[in-house]
Amino acid sequence: MDLDGFKQINDQFGHPSGDQVLIEVARRLSQQMRHGDLLARLGGDEFAVVARCCDYDDAIAMVRRLKDSIRPDIQLANGAKVRVGISVGTATSSLVCTEATELFDQADKALYLSKLR
Repeated sequence: MDLDGFKQINDQFGHPSGDQVLIEVARRLSQQMRHGDLLARLGGDEFAVVARCCDYDDAIAMVRRLKDSIRPDIQLANGAKVRVGISVGTATSSLVCTEATELFDQADKALYLSKLR
């Protein structure tokens, strides 16, 4: 997943404010993780979740929770309130798709398609 609207925050308020947003987003996303799930920041404004025992319906429910968790405004140190969204691509393992690199590739393609909508 990556953040929608993050570049504008960096451009308008500067990178220290962008860092505040990343920290708050990571805090909110981490609160949505189940025991055994892994949340990682891949770089920039990109995050990934590796969820164990998660079928497609579970993944969709998690996506909804993640999106809802970052929807409220984020207050910056300068008092400004900003808002970001997330675009998400999902992939689930199967008998044909078990390799981590393949799953990330599928999720990345799904993320790209979600941005086209």
